[in-house]
Amino acid sequence: MARTLVGRLQLIVQAMGLGEAKKVENVLSSIERNAKRLSSAPWGQNFERQIHKMALSAKELDQVRRSWNALQKDIASRGLTAALKKSEVSAWKTATLGHFAQVRAGLKQTEVEAKRISRSIQNALKPAYVMLGGYTGVYLTGTLGREAIGASAERQREYFRQRMGAIPQNEQDQIFARSQELSQKYPSANITDIMEMARTARNTMGSTDRGLEVLDRMVKGFVTLQSAKGIEAATSELTGLMKGLDNLGTNSNGAKGVKNVNDLIDAFIKAAQIEGNDFDVGSMWSFARRSRIAGPGLSPEFLATVAPAMIQDMGADGAGTALAMAYKAFVIGASDGASKPNLAEQKRLGLRMGEGKGNLVDSDLFGTNPYAWVKKNLIPALQKDGVDINNDTEVAKAVAQLSRNSSATGFLTRMITQQQQNDRLIALYQRAVGSEAADQAKDQDPFVGWKGFQESLRNLSAAVGESVMPVIVPGLNGLANTINSFAALVQAQDPRVLGGASILGAGIAAYGGWRVATGIYGLITAGVALNEAAAALTAAAVAQGGSGVLAGAGGAAAGGAARRWGISTLLRNPWTLVALLGGATAWKFIRDTSAANGRESRLPPPKYYSQGADQDRDNYHRLYGGIQFEGGMHRVGLGAAPAPNGGAIPGVDAAKAAGDQMRDALSPVGRPTVDVSALQQAIALAERFLALVRQDGAAAASANSAVDAQVRRAHTDFGVAP
Repeated sequence: MARTLVGRLQLIVQAMGLGEAKKVENVLSSIERNAKRLSSAPWGQNFERQIHKMALSAKELDQVRRSWNALQKDIASRGLTAALKKSEVSAWKTATLGHFAQVRAGLKQTEVEAKRISRSIQNALKPAYVMLGGYTGVYLTGTLGREAIGASAERQREYFRQRMGAIPQNEQDQIFARSQELSQKYPSANITDIMEMARTARNTMGSTDRGLEVLDRMVKGFVTLQSAKGIEAATSELTGLMKGLDNLGTNSNGAKGVKNVNDLIDAFIKAAQIEGNDFDVGSMWSFARRSRIAGPGLSPEFLATVAPAMIQDMGADGAGTALAMAYKAFVIGASDGASKPNLAEQKRLGLRMGEGKGNLVDSDLFGTNPYAWVKKNLIPALQKDGVDINNDTEVAKAVAQLSRNSSATGFLTRMITQQQQNDRLIALYQRAVGSEAADQAKDQDPFVGWKGFQESLRNLSAAVGESVMPVIVPGLNGLANTINSFAALVQAQDPRVLGGASILGAGIAAYGGWRVATGIYGLITAGVALNEAAAALTAAAVAQGGSGVLAGAGGAAAGGAARRWGISTLLRNPWTLVALLGGATAWKFIRDTSAANGRESRLPPPKYYSQGADQDRDNYHRLYGGIQFEGGMHRVGLGAAPAPNGGAIPGVDAAKAAGDQMRDALSPVGRPTVDVSALQQAIALAERFLALVRQDGAAAASANSAVDAQVRRAHTDFGVAP
């Protein structure tokens, strides 16, 4: 209010004569001084700063002033001494600050508790939100959309694979119909996976009809594996099993081949039920390939009982290789001369009969079931020869004499020494439920039931997607063709592409240059705008007869606007920042690499370390007395050069000088003269640019200080600190 009154009185003064102006001006100055005194804080600057740090509101500041006035009245009424007055004021300040600090702490604690309660409520309601679809609705929608597209794409790919396999359309319809029936019966296996297994069964059994006869057992085995090994059990294991059975020839024509395949699928499923994740049903393919010539003769009984135990013990590759080597060493018989002692040992034990190599006793049994041959022939022969079957070392030594092939003898040794373990595993395999457990899996295994729910959704998505994919696939192909066509035009350097790229590049370059120029111009003119605005406002204040304070406030506001425009333009333009950084980097590089500002020239002079008065005197005489200095100025007495001749032998020094002149003449050194005027001009421009930037920064800082001072003065008139 005091400022407003002063302004109005100044306007009245302009209408009065100059004679009364001086009196009015003195009165106004007195009023202004009194207003400043009344509006200033009477409790001291330290206390004022402390309450400003607490950010008290206008109402709270008014309460502080009333409390202070009450304190002063109380002190005056009691007639206290100066010491007691000071103690009362100090106690009042401490109590006031403590009160507001306690209020602030209480507000902060209340805020913390409110946030904690809010989080607790949110956590308590989150399950309800999730159950109602909150938070997860959009996520589930996106997930279901992706799953739908993926399921339909896999279905279309399986259709195409069947067409690539030259499967007639009527057989494709049979496969789909049977797959749909089995998926409804066993929901955890979706239609697409069953169609893939049906295609594998058709290829293995030779026809679609025979393939569908083993498809039921494959699907049952697949569902059983989901429970025995986890719901992520893939169809690849059953595919590997079918390939292995095909390699071994168990899928012979007729009903016998169908029965063998179904029985072996069930047998390997039983082994997986006993062994769990440690047994891979698809490893039969590796076993069949490694067994080579011995594989096709193996009986279904051996493959269903002993083979899984061997695979579990030795691994599929190891068991197949060992079986092939044993078949070659015993059934065929080694033909090399080094194996004659081994063949003789077999004859001595009664395992081989006949002239020459002879023939293995019960060779047909060895070819169909080597484990049965070992128990029928090899173990009794070793016992008859006095070998303790329960002593693993004696058994290994005795069997090692029968063949030079360690894989073959190791295979037979394991069958003897691990007979009890093998019989135990075979009994466990035979007692397992097998693939028939698929009928109870969906009802007794919750994970299989959940998998059935998921696969039913995939079946639905695939069915819906069959009408969408004919639209999506051509669109994707068209987009790919467009991109490839554009790539071909770029590769061929087509003028249309090059022209478009040139126009685009020129446009980007022009836009970037314009933005850089705008930013630099705004930065340079910011200081000029500040000065012009300040001068104009000052002139206006003088013309109106106002005080310099008001003019300063207006000038600072205008200058601040100009400063903000210039600096904001700079900050909004990344190209301007890049230009500034590049200019500063170039200026620093030029400064550091110039000869006058090189690193060596900026180093301090070398320090001289005294070596004592006598030594320093001798060094001085050597240096200035015409005697060559040993080692140079910076290495007095260290690494001294050879002592000079000193004229002891006439002509030596003259010859040395002549030799140095000849060496210099024969070894010219080019010293180019470099014109550094351009670099010096660049340095001058860069320094001038930096000076302008510093000038703008100083003007902006000055304007900011002026505005801040005026804002504080204006607020102080009303008794409120900003």
